[in-house]
Amino acid sequence: MQLIEVSEVGVRAAIVRLTSPKSSLVWLAFPMIHLGEPSYYRQVEEKMAECDLVLAEGVDSKIVRALTSSYRLAAGPAQDVTVQPAFRTSAADHMTVQPSDISADEFDRAWHKMPLGLRIGIPLLAPLYGLWLRYVANPDDWQPKLETYDLPSNEEVLMEGGAPEFFQLLMHRRNEHLLHQIAAVQERRSNEVRVVGVAWGAKHIGAVVGYLSAEWGYIARSADWVTVFDYSK
Repeated sequence: MQLIEVSEVGVRAAIVRLTSPKSSLVWLAFPMIHLGEPSYYRQVEEKMAECDLVLAEGVDSKIVRALTSSYRLAAGPAQDVTVQPAFRTSAADHMTVQPSDISADEFDRAWHKMPLGLRIGIPLLAPLYGLWLRYVANPDDWQPKLETYDLPSNEEVLMEGGAPEFFQLLMHRRNEHLLHQIAAVQERRSNEVRVVGVAWGAKHIGAVVGYLSAEWGYIARSADWVTVFDYSK
């Protein structure tokens, strides 16, 4: 299943609707790109208004802020690129946003157990990468790599083999925590006629779709495509 599409006309993300004959809950999977045009995030928020509950990504850690500094440095009005906003519960509507990521303490403890070269090198390279994106790179240099399917590509498997500790923390440990949150919602509210969203980075959503399918009998019924980057402008 394709989650992020890159073509000659732009980059699009699929908001996937999953239903199951065994449950009244409907799940919406939002495969997020953390840099995009402002209109992309407006479209996501409009679609998210359909949800009663949203499980949101995010670790409130100084280390994570250092790792994600590339996004903030790459964003700017001249590029018509902004950083993904935080999705928050609004007292004026019915939607609740629930953090579903690991805690900062858990992340930081695991980070300090990783090889020293990774702990030093990645936070140093992150801002340099952000500056490269903003001032040097063309869209063709990096946006094709955004293409994402529900299963990892061969390139991603090879990358993980080169830094297994990093991927274990950034991907697998956090995915496991998220799936536990999904199970808790499913077990508690499966008989309720509600819509639950999962707004996480696109690389995590394949695990969500696979888990809902394997464990709870969910099927991807449809997808609404929203534009992340429009090349026709």
